[in-house]
Amino acid sequence: MDAIPIEWVNKLFNCLELFYGERFKKQFCKSIPLDLYKTIWQSGLVGCSHEEIKSALVILKRMAESKYRECPNHLEFYRIAKKLPITRPRPQDTKNLKTIYPRSNHVDAMRKRWIYRDALR
Repeated sequence: MDAIPIEWVNKLFNCLELFYGERFKKQFCKSIPLDLYKTIWQSGLVGCSHEEIKSALVILKRMAESKYRECPNHLEFYRIAKKLPITRPRPQDTKNLKTIYPRSNHVDAMRKRWIYRDALR
């Protein structure tokens, strides 16, 4: 399978920045060139058609307007575009993470994402 054209990735980044604003930019480290992230997204979306990417953008536009405000990474975008189920940890696994990493806000954020994804099913 061939990688998607870089022009598609540029347009995709423009759309996601329009939908999510600063929330999209925050996920990228400023010390790493944006072109590297675009290359990661390009290789992560191998096998996605133009129509699949468009349909994922329609879904994400609605999601950005709703209560769910987090921007997807390239793996999540691929799953949305391919209409694959979003894999998630079991609730007891996230509780164990909280005891291992008691100061981690990431675990709480991860739980919130899984709760929302359950609602989409």
